Amino acid sequence: MKFVIDSDNYEMIVKNLGQAKSLAYILGSNTDEDEDKSNVFWVIQDLVNYALHLVEDSERV
Repeated sequence: MKFVIDSDNYEMIVKNLGQAKSLAYILGSNTDEDEDKSNVFWVIQDLVNYALHLVEDSERV
């Protein structure tokens, strides 16, 4: 399945993914969290990175 992303949506998606990536990094780095919860935030950051790469790749096509 292929989705078409127009330029307005692209900018909003990239901005939101960037914010999610930063938030996951901050939460993953929080030393007050237990290890399991911190690991979840690192997984979320990885998923956001993959989504961001997919969006960026779709813009190149």
